Amino acid sequence: MLEGLPQVAANLSTIGEDLQRKLFDAFNLELRYRADAHKVLIRITVKESSMPLIMTLTREIATSANAEKGITDDSLLLSAPCRIRTYAPGSGEGC
Repeated sequence: MLEGLPQVAANLSTIGEDLQRKLFDAFNLELRYRADAHKVLIRITVKESSMPLIMTLTREIATSANAEKGITDDSLLLSAPCRIRTYAPGSGEGC
């Protein structure tokens, strides 16, 4: 199930508190502070029943992060280097 978790490069401080809270709740985030050791234990629990929500939230976060950078779905397609999706040895000449 862990391999099925999406990976998103985003700064969580820029996505808004409401979306952060939903994400932390979906992962059942727990923080426990040990004052004597000045350490924080961070624990998440991924439940199979939470996977659809996690997928939805990460898509929303990715969209938000891309919008902040000025990236749209169309611009990703149009900015791909020549033949990057179809390159294979002997597939043709360069750009």
